[in-house]
Formats: sequence, C-alpha cells, structure tokens
Amino acid sequence: MALPRPSADTTVVVTGAASGIGKEVARELAARGYNLVLADLQDAVQDAADELRGNGIEIDVHQLDLTDAEARAKFIDAVLHGPHAVIGVANVAGLISVGRFDALPLARERVLVDVSVSALHHLTGAFLPGMRARGAGAIMNVASPAGVSPLPYMASYSAAKSFVIYFSTALHSELAGSGVSCTTFVPGITKTPLAYGIEETKYLPGWVWNLPFFHEPQGTARRAVEGMLKGSKLASAGPDAWFVTVVPRYLPPSLAQPIIRFLGKFLFASR
Repeated sequence: MALPRPSADTTVVVTGAASGIGKEVARELAARGYNLVLADLQDAVQDAADELRGNGIEIDVHQLDLTDAEARAKFIDAVLHGPHAVIGVANVAGLISVGRFDALPLARERVLVDVSVSALHHLTGAFLPGMRARGAGAIMNVASPAGVSPLPYMASYSAAKSFVIYFSTALHSELAGSGVSCTTFVPGITKTPLAYGIEETKYLPGWVWNLPFFHEPQGTARRAVEGMLKGSKLASAGPDAWFVTVVPRYLPPSLAQPIIRFLGKFLFASR
C-alpha cells in the first residue's frame, strides 16, 4: 500500500505545485527520482518545474483552473493518455478563507469548496482506477486541523477539510488489500502564501507567524511524502497538528466545543 518505487514509465501528479507545500512536495518527490505531473493556476508552476528538472526526471506541466470541471476533465484525459502511468496523486491545492461567513464574498467561498472538495474528489476518482488495476499506488490528500472540529470564522474551510478527512479515511479502508493507499495529511500551521493570508486578524498580529513553532514548508512536505511512501492512513506535521487532531477525540463535546469556539474567535475574528 506504499507509493511504488520510481521508474521511467511512471509519474506522480501534484496539484498546487506552484508554491508552498505543493511545490515542496514536488521537490521531495523529484529528489527521490519520481517523474512528475505538476498542476496549478499560477504561472509560477512553470518556474517550479524548471527548478526541479535538474534532478534528471521528466516533468509535465499543466496550468489550469481546478474549479473548472471541463478543464479538469481535459487535464485528466491528457495525463491518462500520456507516456507515464500514474502511481501517485498528491492533492495539495487549496484556499483558505477567514471571517464571518455572511460577510465574506460568496463567490470566493464557492471557489474554496470547488478546489478543496470538488477538484480533489474528481482527481482522486479519475486516477484511482488505474492504480487499483495495477495493484499499486498512493494518494495523499491534504486536510487541516480545522477539519477535525467545526472552527468558527473558518466555516467553509473547516467544512471542506472535514470532507477531505472523512473521504480519505473511508477510502483508505476501502482500499485495504488492493496495493493502493489514501493518506490523510494534516499539516500544522505552515509558512506558505496560504497562511500569510490570515496573518493580520483581530487578536493575532502578523509578527506571531515568525515564531519558531510555525513550520517551514520543506519539513511539512517531507512528512507528507513520507506518509505516501509508507502508505499511512494518517500523517501529520508538527505538535499543533497532533494536538488538534488527537486531543478532541478524548474530550467530551461539552468541553471541546467551547474551547474550539474560543480559539476560532481569538485567532480568526476579523478586525
């Protein structure tokens, strides 16, 4: 159930590969000799590919809007009919949104759900049959501590990541004995463009993000790839991710929910 060894005729798909955790996941895989299919909306995905080609691997680059179902279908078709068999998928692409739901732009909230839920679901479903037919492969879906319990002021993000956790966990169980795994990866708060978008909140000044317990994307990506390589059901990075993922399981809802509500207001209530 682990990610198979790299070979000349296989590849791994990575979304959100232009920056942050996605780019570093691609770098980790490239360093291990995997051919890559990189997907992102941003122009910087081409720069990321250029950086990684020095590893002597083949890289296929696709710049597309993952919220567009037709664009996703064309991307999937191109990859499935390409020269390499897909042995791994890292669904890293995502957005974050912070604030009171009714005060946020609804169009952007829908984009968040489309990328974090619809695109992840579509790509997983499209590439899984081939891996299962070969009896080998690994999927890694990036969740969040916010998906473990409902987090006020991050309602859409929290709900989307909850879907990722439930879907990925159930799928991993379905795949038992198939040679294919689905890893739920829960990163701690990582220094990426995604996190910088929430740095100035009512109670949390921007300088806090420079403290040492906030994680660098390189280390976070390493843990994610290790989860794929092992075929883990769940992988996490950082004590904050572990705390939020594990501790609520052992607290009664009457105690856990007030704590979570307080944290949501303290960290993310808008100015």
